[in-house]
Amino acid sequence: ETSTDSQANGYRFTVAQLVDNIPLVIGTRRSQLASAVVIMNGDILRANFFPRTVTTEVVETYNPLSQNSIEKNLDLGLGNYITVASTTSDNTDPAVLTQITFTKGSLEYRQNEKNGYILPYVKFSGIGKDVEDNTYNIEAISPAIRVE
Repeated sequence: ETSTDSQANGYRFTVAQLVDNIPLVIGTRRSQLASAVVIMNGDILRANFFPRTVTTEVVETYNPLSQNSIEKNLDLGLGNYITVASTTSDNTDPAVLTQITFTKGSLEYRQNEKNGYILPYVKFSGIGKDVEDNTYNIEAISPAIRVE
């Protein structure tokens, strides 16, 4: 939850692992190295350290896909919808969406759980609509390179 400095009781800091200055995501979370909660008087309320880091090595280099190709990957099932949420509908199935407008995209690395490889993905966020004109907040990921 976000608040202004005058409303805040403290701050939470997170140190995440980066690969080439790009966040690394393992499973559904960014790979955290440490986190801390500091209250306004400067006392540390909680500190967590996660000694697991991922060692990376370039195995092969690929050209990135175009934005249009990346978005088509979602239609082909090569990407995943992380969030499909509406304040006016209980339906969370991306199949009900008839219109999607992505307004933001960011690059992140994700670790493949099967083979351990780290691949570049684009994480999109935006708005979707269904046939009844319900509005949905959407987050989706798709590989940024051709995946076979």
